[in-house]
Amino acid sequence: MTHIFWQRKETFPPVTMNCKAAIITAVRIETDSVMCLYDNWKKVTFYGDAQEYYQASFSRNGKEYSLVTAQQNAMGMTAAASLSAKIMSRFPLNTSLCAELLPA
Repeated sequence: MTHIFWQRKETFPPVTMNCKAAIITAVRIETDSVMCLYDNWKKVTFYGDAQEYYQASFSRNGKEYSLVTAQQNAMGMTAAASLSAKIMSRFPLNTSLCAELLPA
């Protein structure tokens, strides 16, 4: 697994971090299951943020996509909402194109 570390504040959010979907998990077994989906996960960390994010890429219908996942540090809706907001600020999601990922 490759580790990516962004230290300079000017890199927030890094342009190369665009992704199509994000998966938030609450417990380790969920995280492990998501991590089994692909074998090219890269650990991504940000200066001043203790949260660990993982990003992978995959192809579908001849197009390349990126996926990010992170596990909540605490249980509950507040933790999920906080992590969701952090993911949306760190990884610009192009949700208008998520329909491309659905089976035809």
